[in-house]
This record gives sequence, structure tokens and C-alpha cells, in this order.
Amino acid sequence: MLGIDLGTLQDAMIAVEEGETTWDDFLESKGIDSEALWVQKMEQRQTGIQAKLDQLVASDELTQEEADAKLAGIQVQFENKGFGDGHKFFKRGWFHKGEPCAE
Repeated sequence: MLGIDLGTLQDAMIAVEEGETTWDDFLESKGIDSEALWVQKMEQRQTGIQAKLDQLVASDELTQEEADAKLAGIQVQFENKGFGDGHKFFKRGWFHKGEPCAE
């Protein structure tokens, strides 16, 4: 997704962790739009979730109505996690414009 090699990504992760830069600054230096990247990542997640829900419906583990309700709930969660206001949730917590924050 980033179009950079693993070593560059690892160096950036260390620099962010040590406070030498922010994710937004790193991404900008590589010509990567952080919001577009976030949207792309969320679209990939939604596609994967949709495929899993389709599989559960096909195997009769969920009804289509149940799957639709789950997907609607997931989309609300995605929308509440930052499309445009700079807040994003990662495994390690909430970040705003690349900086950790408490929410």
C-alpha cells in the first residue's frame, strides 16, 4: 500500500517511536496522502469483512438480514474512527495526525 520497502518502513517506525518524526511527516516526505491511505485501508478491510459475511450467509450461519445489520454496524464504527478528522485507531491506541492521544 505504501510503495516503500520494508527497511524504509522499519526505519520510519523507529523514528516515530523515538519521537524524531510523526507518521504524517513521514508519509508526506514520501508523497503519500495519509487520508487517502487510511481510506484505502478501510476499503480493504470492508471488502474482507463483506467477503466473510457473504461466506457466512452462503453456509447458512447467518441470514442476509443479520449480515446486512452487522455490515451496517461495522460501517458506523469505521466512520466514527476518523475519515477526515485526523483521528485513527490502531492496535496500540488512538492517534491524531500521527501523534498518540487519549480518547
